[in-house]
Amino acid sequence: MERLYIYLRKRNKTGVKMVAVVQGPKTVARIDDVKQLQLKPEWETRLSKIMHENRMEWELWVEHATDYQDLRRKMNVRGITGIPPSFNFMMDEMASYKNPELVNAKNISKTKVMTQRGNKNNQS
Repeated sequence: MERLYIYLRKRNKTGVKMVAVVQGPKTVARIDDVKQLQLKPEWETRLSKIMHENRMEWELWVEHATDYQDLRRKMNVRGITGIPPSFNFMMDEMASYKNPELVNAKNISKTKVMTQRGNKNNQS
């Protein structure tokens, strides 16, 4: 099981807000329905509220990583900017970084993520 970081990402990829960290299977996906995560009912309600309040400019994403620096590296590769240097979670009760809550995220629909690769033949 990996750490799953739940975060809000601006639709234009210029900002990230960390929401929570949980434990689950490896995945990178945009969350359209919080019920996919199968969280505790009170967490689901709070996460739905956060998602609703930020629905115009932000999307809810979940992504696996070994640690926060690994997550930042993965986001940078995908062209996401404005990643905070340290994490402050919006849902503190879910931010048990040393002992994250286990979630059943197997039924999250996978989102295809494009990565931009440089031209290996033309390195200057």
